[in-house]
Amino acid sequence: MITYIGAFIFYTAAMIGLLLVGFIVYKKMVPAQAIGSKGLIEILDSVPVGNKKLLMIVKVKNEKFLIASGFEHTTFLAKLDMQSAPSQAKDKFENVIQAQSELQARNEIQKINEQKTKLFKELYEKDENEKLLSQVKKMDKQKLVKQLLKELSEQKAN
Repeated sequence: MITYIGAFIFYTAAMIGLLLVGFIVYKKMVPAQAIGSKGLIEILDSVPVGNKKLLMIVKVKNEKFLIASGFEHTTFLAKLDMQSAPSQAKDKFENVIQAQSELQARNEIQKINEQKTKLFKELYEKDENEKLLSQVKKMDKQKLVKQLLKELSEQKAN
């Protein structure tokens, strides 16, 4: 019975030792950030400013940055210091929003111009067809038949 108790204590100690070695290896292999300590990058605040757009203040080490994040991309706006942060950030962000708005406006104008061109082509073709129709109506039927026969004979000769 003493051998069974001794074996039990030995194997229990061995298992506890293996667990302890495994824990130490885990702590060495996995970075401290991954198991709960604060990372280098921290989002201090974020504000939604439009459809799928955020304005964020991000802290990296001891520096703060203003970043605009949208559906397709993220844009660095400004490095913040305590004196000029609000005005610089606002100006940069307004410039980004204005550039996006101008791009959308240009795209809309291009679409409208393409539609205008298409309509003008259709109107021109319609006007040409109406002119031909009015000329045909003015022509004498006999002249029309003679002209058609003449064109047919020219086509056969070619």
